[in-house]
Amino acid sequence: MSIYDKDLWGRTKHQLAIDRIREFATGGRTALVAFSGGKDSQCCYHLCEEAGIAFEAQYSVTRFEPPELLDFIREHYPSVMFRRAYEKTADDELCLFAGTGFDEKDGNAQEDAH
Repeated sequence: MSIYDKDLWGRTKHQLAIDRIREFATGGRTALVAFSGGKDSQCCYHLCEEAGIAFEAQYSVTRFEPPELLDFIREHYPSVMFRRAYEKTADDELCLFAGTGFDEKDGNAQEDAH
């Protein structure tokens, strides 16, 4: 079945994806879209927009990103939230963590509002 062919209910793969997103995005909660800037993330982002659901796209900053990738995301997907995936310990070592946002203006972690 190509993306343009229809299933037994007359839906294309595109419409089926939107229907499934709507089905799973119930309960009034905001969905999280893990966003890498790649083609699959971009597709998920746009499908969520078309589905009309409440969602937040987040990019996990690892410190090894090409600057062009970050520029692309900022230019084309300004609503994507950048989150740092690490923190420095007292011993100046890096460790993974979750729970703080990343303020791309000054590079500091910001506490979640949740």
